[in-house]
Amino acid sequence: MENNHVFKYISEQELGDMLQAFHAITRLNIALIDENGSELLQYGEKYPYCTEFARHNKSGRNCAQEHVRAGEMAKDFGEAYVFCCHSGMNHIVYPVMIKGKQFGSAVAGPFLMDDPDAVMITDLN
Repeated sequence: MENNHVFKYISEQELGDMLQAFHAITRLNIALIDENGSELLQYGEKYPYCTEFARHNKSGRNCAQEHVRAGEMAKDFGEAYVFCCHSGMNHIVYPVMIKGKQFGSAVAGPFLMDDPDAVMITDLN
């Protein structure tokens, strides 16, 4: 991804309004991240599940890395990308593209597509 700041091209207020509208309609958390996975804007509360999972995670993988990788895949696909992260939760990532260059991603989630069960919990180990 380019190392240029997205707010040079779209105002922080305009992007914030779009993300806030998405959150209000879907009730999903959504964050705008830069090319390193750092949050630039965020709407919705962090889920306690994610905080606890990160605290006990022994895989060496982290959310920022997962979100950046998924954003790059979304760019390659040319559309939003739904993925399952290392904690078993689903997310939707939208690449932020300006004149054919990626300046970060909007990441929505986490959410489950099915009811949790014992198999899902076992697969986390």
